[in-house]
Amino acid sequence: MAKRAFSAGMEQNRADFNAYSFPQRIKMLSLDKVLPNDKNFFSIDDEDIELLMYDIETQGVQHNLVVKDNEDGTYTIISGHKRREAVRRLHEEKGYTDILPCSIRTYNSDDEEDESLMNLNTTQRRLKASELMRCYEKYKDIFDRKKTNGEVSGRIRELIAIKLGVSDSQIKKVENVKNNAIEAIKQAVEKDEISISQANELASLTAEKQEELVKNNSVSAIKPKKIKQEKSKEKTETKAENTENSQPDSEEKSEENTSCGICTTENDGTVTKDTANTKTNNDENSTENTSCGICTTENDEMVTKDTTPENPSTEPVNKENSNPNKFLKSYFSGEKIKQTLEFLEFSEEKIIDFFGVLELYQFEEKENGE
Repeated sequence: MAKRAFSAGMEQNRADFNAYSFPQRIKMLSLDKVLPNDKNFFSIDDEDIELLMYDIETQGVQHNLVVKDNEDGTYTIISGHKRREAVRRLHEEKGYTDILPCSIRTYNSDDEEDESLMNLNTTQRRLKASELMRCYEKYKDIFDRKKTNGEVSGRIRELIAIKLGVSDSQIKKVENVKNNAIEAIKQAVEKDEISISQANELASLTAEKQEELVKNNSVSAIKPKKIKQEKSKEKTETKAENTENSQPDSEEKSEENTSCGICTTENDGTVTKDTANTKTNNDENSTENTSCGICTTENDEMVTKDTTPENPSTEPVNKENSNPNKFLKSYFSGEKIKQTLEFLEFSEEKIIDFFGVLELYQFEEKENGE
């Protein structure tokens, strides 16, 4: 009696499970109720279908199809197009059952459905060039919208690479093809005539070079060696162009005179006073000097050419002279300073003033115990 009660209880539990849990997730659907998905872009090769037909005939459908309920009695495939095709052929050719085990899923948006379609179909296959390109485009659109809505963060390229299980550099190649390849090369990728790596090499050339290569050859016939030769040639041409553009036009420059409004430097380097633009100074006693880097003026008079080098020496300073005070005293002895100031046509009064400042500076150094 106890055993019967236990068995009856187990049967009831199993019935409850089947009635409330199992049918909500899994349904056995006839072939005509399970429809292919128009959004599916993954290839269905005859060779793959034939292998799958043998497995299904001997072992049955081992994995459930994933479908979306259309709420009209039909279901759209999210994952399982090959399994459906294999069962359809077996049913027509050998009378095999047309019943398919299906997992029912619901989606809140088209993006969620598209993402599920790609997730479920990329994990168990090696993607072809066309499939990788389409997945990239789909994921790019999805993640762009999610990033705008604040649903994801980070670099979209890395997110796509993770989703597809490929390297970041592979997605970078796909981006290069999409952004820089001419239409003929993109079409060759869509037809799986060339790989992403080959398309990436071609897309690295200018559009003109790409057109030139495909003009007399089919894209698939272009050898990697030819692409490398064109890339090398392109680099050489670009380098020659840059060199030519970087050379100064000496003829134009030789015709130009430079002027600061006080002096004018002629082509031969002669510095003359520009009397037309000379500024007037109402203060006759002013002792201010002005300089444009070519001339030096004192009291509104151009007195000498400024011999200070335009670019100071960049040679390293000797360690012994690393102290600026010691360097000043060792390099500028009193006689040297005087000669320099005289050369610059300083007045005797200014030279005396300058030496007074220098002596005061040296006195303060001694006071500080140096």
